[in-house]
Formats: sequence, structure tokens, C-alpha cells
Amino acid sequence: MCQINYVGAYTILACAAKKAKAYCFEPVPTTFERLMDNIRINDIRDRVIALNIGLSDREDKLLFTVDENCMNHVATDSEKSNNNVEVKVSRLDTILKDCDPHLMKIDVEGFETIVLNGAIETLNKQSLNSVIMELNGSGSRYGFNEEDILRLISDYGFYPCIYDPFSRKIETLEGKNNLSGKTIFIRNINLALERIKASPLVSILNTKI
Repeated sequence: MCQINYVGAYTILACAAKKAKAYCFEPVPTTFERLMDNIRINDIRDRVIALNIGLSDREDKLLFTVDENCMNHVATDSEKSNNNVEVKVSRLDTILKDCDPHLMKIDVEGFETIVLNGAIETLNKQSLNSVIMELNGSGSRYGFNEEDILRLISDYGFYPCIYDPFSRKIETLEGKNNLSGKTIFIRNINLALERIKASPLVSILNTKI
């Protein structure tokens, strides 16, 4: 699993509950400290490689906002100030060159296009069956169009879907998930359903899912 976002909720669920192994990326140092706290508290340090870097389509350094909590992002020209933090960025293809991920979650507040452009080899890996992305219109701050993302991900054989954990059903969508902004892109839906069927039920708030 590869997670690119905030304090690691998906990483903790995957690695603590399901014993998966994961890479996770958090560029903002103060947020990275909270991520590491969560990793230590849940005793999954041996299952997680956490990197205090950002992701891009090249090796570089970029300025990030630091005062927007879970919505920190690569600073636009109009947002650049003394409050920004400069962070190293790398290509996902470089970091995952020798890995075969099964799932990626990308939550980068509008920078998805650039991150995906640095993950072409990763997207081509047949081991990768699911990509979760938050598409909420934030890409417009950088001049990106989410329709281009939908076309790009489709070119790699992924279908936009929505998953209901209570019924354990997957439904395909015509486009992104407009209800939550988080869309699951699945390459092989039958494989995903097989994995869901094989997964034991868990109890959350007295409900079995």
C-alpha cells in the first residue's frame, strides 16, 4: 500500500488491522511528527516506511503551506510567504521502483496531476489494482482539469467506482464520486470483489462490515 496524505488513517487501518506493509508520504514537518506518533502508538513501525517528503514529477524542492491543517498543499505563486516551508519532492516511480503496490491513496489537495505524472511506471504495474483519490476541484488552483485526470487513469485500465462497506458492494461510476469527492479507481473489479469476500467481517460501532 502507498499512502500520500495527512496523519495516516488508511495506513493504520491497513497495517495494524490487516498487517499490510505501506509507504506513506507527508511533506509538512509538523504534520509528519503527528503521523510518526500515530505509527508508534499503533506499533506498526516495522510495517511502515514513512517519508517526510512531497511527491512530484521530478526531483526538486517545493514550497508548502503550513497553517491549513489537513488542507496544506503546494503553495501557489500568490500563497508564497515566509510562512511556507521548503520540502524535498521526488517521483513516486523512483521510490517504488522495486515495489509492487496493490493500493494507493492520493490526497494532495489539487496536485494530483503532477503526482500522477511522476507515477507512470507505478500505474503500469499490474499489481496495482486500486487507487483512491480525492477529487474536489482543488486542482483548479494550479490550472488543472479533473477531466484530464479521469482520462489519464482510464488509459491505465482503471474504472471509477464507489464502495458501500455495509453491503460490501462495488458500483461503477460515469465519472468521479460527487458525493464525497473520494473516488476509488479499480482495475480488476472481480479481483477486488474476491478480496472483499475473503476478508473477515469486522465490528465498527456495533455494526458488522
